[in-house]
Amino acid sequence: MTLKLDLPDDIASKLAKLLPEGERDRFALSAISEALDARIHDSAECRAAVERALEDMDTGRNVIPFEDLCRAWDSEKLARQNAAGA
Repeated sequence: MTLKLDLPDDIASKLAKLLPEGERDRFALSAISEALDARIHDSAECRAAVERALEDMDTGRNVIPFEDLCRAWDSEKLARQNAAGA
């Protein structure tokens, strides 16, 4: 499979300066492969985290009522304002 990429001039210039022409394809292929693997991994981690959070909510684990959270935020905000004014 052939894929043509139009690189911005600054990136193309860096690539030309840093790598001999014979290594550019191998480097690009490796970089694209790593980026795709990272994206798949990150996506799977995000889905797993959301699923764990939904389970926690369903079972009542690790759940802080919104009103309690708002009070904590207000309290922290007031403490920071007081510290800034001191």
